[in-house]
Amino acid sequence: QEFYGKLFLVKDELPDIKWKIGKETKKIGDYLCIKAMATIPTDQLAWYDFSWGQLRNTAKEGETEDVEEALTIVEAWYTPQIPVAHGPGEYWGLPGLILEVSADDTVMLCSKIIMNPKNKLKIEAPDKGKEITKEAYKNTITMKMKEMRDNRGRRRSR
Repeated sequence: QEFYGKLFLVKDELPDIKWKIGKETKKIGDYLCIKAMATIPTDQLAWYDFSWGQLRNTAKEGETEDVEEALTIVEAWYTPQIPVAHGPGEYWGLPGLILEVSADDTVMLCSKIIMNPKNKLKIEAPDKGKEITKEAYKNTITMKMKEMRDNRGRRRSR
């Protein structure tokens, strides 16, 4: 992740998703897919993104505030014909490859699968940047954005 020109190497575990597998099916390409649903805390899905609304909803230093946790309903379509528990982004844990996933206004759809490619792709893990946990990254971004907000407010009051 990059934040204001500084690279961060965010290392963390994928959250365990409690999927509810349904009976509904549909075809995606040549694959028969089964529908699964999950409810996931929104901050687990958008941890790398920052919104000023989030900052407004955080308690001031020294205050505690009961904030209702925002939840996102996720719909996934997976195929047991490809028995790997993977999918796009942070979506995983079903008994087959996730070919389509919808969460809020975002839909990710697999449009092509090449099972045995002629040219093997080598995927290398990133190794540049300050190693940091997901929680520490979120805290760093929030702290820096609060500093920016406070500095901007001081300039206006002069």
